[in-house]
Amino acid sequence: MAADLSKNISEVQTTRLLRDIVRCNTTNPPGNERECCDILHEYFRDAGVNSEILEYAPGRANVVAKVKGSGGGRSVMLNGHLDVVAPGTGWTKDPFGGTIEGGRMYGRGTSDMKSGVVAAAVALRAIVDSGMALGGDIMFTGVADEESSGPAGTKYLLSKGITSDMAIVTEPTDLQIETAQRGILWMEVKTFGRAAHGGRPWLGNNAIMQMNEFLNRLKGLQSHLSSRKHHLLSSPSLNVGTITGGTRINVVAAECTVTIDRRTIPTESADQALSEITSIIQELEAADKDFHATLRELGRSTAFETAGDHPLVRNLRSSFTTVTGREPIIAGKDASSDASLLTDAGIPTVLFGPGQHRVSHTADEYVDLEKVVQAAKILTLTVVRSTAGA
Repeated sequence: MAADLSKNISEVQTTRLLRDIVRCNTTNPPGNERECCDILHEYFRDAGVNSEILEYAPGRANVVAKVKGSGGGRSVMLNGHLDVVAPGTGWTKDPFGGTIEGGRMYGRGTSDMKSGVVAAAVALRAIVDSGMALGGDIMFTGVADEESSGPAGTKYLLSKGITSDMAIVTEPTDLQIETAQRGILWMEVKTFGRAAHGGRPWLGNNAIMQMNEFLNRLKGLQSHLSSRKHHLLSSPSLNVGTITGGTRINVVAAECTVTIDRRTIPTESADQALSEITSIIQELEAADKDFHATLRELGRSTAFETAGDHPLVRNLRSSFTTVTGREPIIAGKDASSDASLLTDAGIPTVLFGPGQHRVSHTADEYVDLEKVVQAAKILTLTVVRSTAGA
């Protein structure tokens, strides 16, 4: 089966498709995925694959392609995002040029994650070109707005009823199989004091000093979180990302605000993480009548783990070995991705793609072109085996 499917995967065509979509500037914000979707839509149409472009708003586009099975099998979704972060500084290559040197393609999004998108698209087309009968459906979703955790991409498609029995998100994993992902809880904490002249600070109540008390307690919680372990993921963590307070040097600060990024593991819930921060505030208020703070949630995503014996994981592992001759590495993802949205929708999901975490969002981002082809071959076998119910 591997040889029959692999002959339909051309390195030249795979590289050409990747270069074409890397040259689309899909920087988010502001986000404009439509040109990228048009290229993929034409790629599928040329193969006789049914595809459509769904726009959340002008320019904020998603492309969905589907190959129907004969029935009786399970459906598989291949999901990847088309938006990228801003190039930033320090590049020696054109960030939207798709430059090829030494077996690598350079450009923003080559690793995170247009190479994964292309591997998924090529896999779907290879199956169609082979003429192989499928039991279940295959679906490709190239989506918008992942980098901003926004509503225009996977969230939008799920709201439209687009779903499957299982999913692979082709995020950069360096061909490791990631079966778990940490979750996110973003919060804003604000302390309130009383303004006064800086020459008479005893007449006021300094909100910045109150925030210092809170941050000291937060440091203690951070130490406690490091004792919680997961076999595939880093321990839970928290980061104070921003702090603002006061109006000028000679005024006692009446307000101070911090934003907190709390990462969870599958044995924790976002509500539990929220409660731990709330408890710190309540304890400080109980101990000091002048201490007052509020907590506001800014966003969350769910931590998850897909069981190692799930058919999708088994099929991905065996397909990796068939193509490479090696056993795959099973790992977890410490960052976030649309995989959490899919698992929240009841879709067992894993992450697998050719890009690398360590070069994502960096200057001179690149992907090894050989790995893109390998990923396409592995995805092809995995999808065929999974839709057959193996």
